[in-house]
Amino acid sequence: DGNYGCDDSPLDSARFGGPTGLLWDGGSGIYVADQDCRLIRYIDLTKKTIARVAGGAESGPFDAVGALARFVYPSTLGWDHAKKGIYIGDMHTVRYLDVATRAVTTVLGERDDGGGVWLSPLVPHINYIDGLVGGPKGELFTTSDNAVLRFGLP
Repeated sequence: DGNYGCDDSPLDSARFGGPTGLLWDGGSGIYVADQDCRLIRYIDLTKKTIARVAGGAESGPFDAVGALARFVYPSTLGWDHAKKGIYIGDMHTVRYLDVATRAVTTVLGERDDGGGVWLSPLVPHINYIDGLVGGPKGELFTTSDNAVLRFGLP
C-alpha cells in the first residue's frame, strides 16, 4: 500500500521494508529481496498476493528452511538455471534458496570479526554484493567493489 512494513497479503495492502532485488520466475511470479524485513518474498501475479518464502525478523546468517532461515541484509537475487534455485547476495555472503524446498544455505563466504568474508589468499575479501548470476557451467559470477568475480560451486 506504499507504507513501510513487512506484511504479506493481497497486492493492494501488502507492505515492504526495503525491496531491492527482483527476479522473475519465468511464469506468473516475481521474487523480491526485502532488505529491511530480512525476507525473500514472492509476488504471485495470478493470485495477486505477496507471501514470504524465506527469512524472518531476526538478523542472521542462519541456514534453515523457510521462515526459520535468517538473513543479514538480502539485497541481490540471481537465478541458477541448472538447479532452478536462487542465489542471494546477503551483505558479505552468498546464500542459496532451493525454490522447491525453501531451504537456505550459505554457499560462499565466511563472516569475520569485521563483518567481511574471507575466501582465500587470492580473493581475500568480498564486500557488498551488487550483482549475481549463475553461469552456464555451474559457476557463480558476482560483483564486489571494483571487481567481477567467478567462483566454481559444488
